[in-house]
Amino acid sequence: MLQLNMGKKGSQSCFDNNFSLIVTNINEDTAFHVAARAQNIGVMDVILSKFDDSSRKDSFIMLPNKSGKRALHEAILSEYVQGIDFLLSEQSESTLSLYWDTHPADSPICMAVQTGHMGILGRFLSILFPSNRFINRSDGNSPLHAATSAKYMDFLKNIVHKKEELMHLRDEHGYTPLHYAAYTGYVEGIRELLNKSTLIAFQRNSKYNLPIHVDCGQGHVRVVEELLRVQGPFTSFWFNNNGRNVLHIAAKRERNKMVKYLLKQPKVHSKTVNEKDLMETPHCI
Repeated sequence: MLQLNMGKKGSQSCFDNNFSLIVTNINEDTAFHVAARAQNIGVMDVILSKFDDSSRKDSFIMLPNKSGKRALHEAILSEYVQGIDFLLSEQSESTLSLYWDTHPADSPICMAVQTGHMGILGRFLSILFPSNRFINRSDGNSPLHAATSAKYMDFLKNIVHKKEELMHLRDEHGYTPLHYAAYTGYVEGIRELLNKSTLIAFQRNSKYNLPIHVDCGQGHVRVVEELLRVQGPFTSFWFNNNGRNVLHIAAKRERNKMVKYLLKQPKVHSKTVNEKDLMETPHCI
């Protein structure tokens, strides 16, 4: 049984001469979704040939189904490399950029990381997309955030090699990939990222936390060892927006092993033991 998904108001007029192409099934799949999922590039090509206007073709390719997936997502999930190449070549650069402004479920580059298919990821890394601004969701739109979260070292190395600037890309809370690695205790990832650039160890999130602040709250001593290796002698004097240093944070989170470790480090000044933060009552870091 077919149902009609009209989408936003006025969508029918966008496809007035190809109205039958946007008829959907109960999952709101168009025939184009089904063809991408079935790895049938012949049908995909025939369908797109019905559009003589590039903007209408772009709009059609970007139609989501009920779960928010577009034809490109279906091709990725099917690991249909030929179909992915076809879709990327059929869309304008301005339309492709829209993929990086979507919810994680709609982020093809994150999905490419999740497939574990290096060839598919490589195709997306060849596409230019904004790397100098905040992204909507770090675990969806940044391949390096996604690879770091999943602890995929091969992907991490590949991404950094091809798109080194992604190490400085932040999520909506200001977290860089290094913050992610610090939070999860991903020592190998920390080491790989720092070997590429030590500058990222000094980048703060929206709460003014450095990666070392984040890690001290989690209690990953081995990560702090790596971070202290590149940070100067005044590490313990660096405060977040609550006026808390690394010792404050480790103590607040009851990371006893971390506190003991920090107190033994020459880069953690003894005067910081009695430093006061800016908060009158306990808060999260």
